[in-house]
Amino acid sequence: MNSSITFPSGNPYRGSIELSIDPASYDDPGKEKQGLVVHIYTDDLHLRSVEISDLNDSIGLYKCAENMKNYGAGQPWEDSISERLVQRWSDDWKKGNPFSGFSIFKRNVSGVQDSEPFIGHICFKSGENNKAYGGNTEAGSSEMTFMIDHKYWKKGYGKQAAAAMVNGVAPEYQKQGFKVTCALPDNTQESLPLEWLTATASPENRGSVKILTGLGFEFEGILEKQFVKGKSIKNFYAKPLSKPVR
Repeated sequence: MNSSITFPSGNPYRGSIELSIDPASYDDPGKEKQGLVVHIYTDDLHLRSVEISDLNDSIGLYKCAENMKNYGAGQPWEDSISERLVQRWSDDWKKGNPFSGFSIFKRNVSGVQDSEPFIGHICFKSGENNKAYGGNTEAGSSEMTFMIDHKYWKKGYGKQAAAAMVNGVAPEYQKQGFKVTCALPDNTQESLPLEWLTATASPENRGSVKILTGLGFEFEGILEKQFVKGKSIKNFYAKPLSKPVR
């Protein structure tokens, strides 16, 4: 970590994480495609692979100015952008690509059916092979992004969702041998073993920074990122993963 810059230090989530990765069949005009469905449970949350049925909730999440002020370029999205994102994530799961989006719900502990409110998204994206990793073109990376609806901020839900991904999903992906598609320095792509996680956060977004530092991400530098609604300056963080136990 760059010792000349200090960051707020977060406390890690130490509650339960339950995870299942199962094959799923999807009907697509007369033929069946095999895919994956993932469910993750923490003390307060239920995360599952994104479905098209999540579209309306997703549109509302990304068109809210308060939600978007520290996300991407800081501007609300048109509905069409959210539609393309949800469609792409849903298609990824149908193809069996686990480096995709998860919908986050407040966990139902009452037993009442359909009482889990949608509160956000979290994602492991296909990665970029970055020279910050010692130029090792054999080491795959995945970028984690997340968005929690502002109505549910300051309740620890972002911390739980991120911990579920880093401490639950990532080691299970390694154990099962899932490879992540990475952009290489020569502009080609290759599927590589997952060995790094990355994330970006706005410098003023102390909540997200505390979530990342609490999970062991370290600051690697400042970069300008291009988003669908413009550019933004972000802090870049990375975390090496332990080798999987098989």
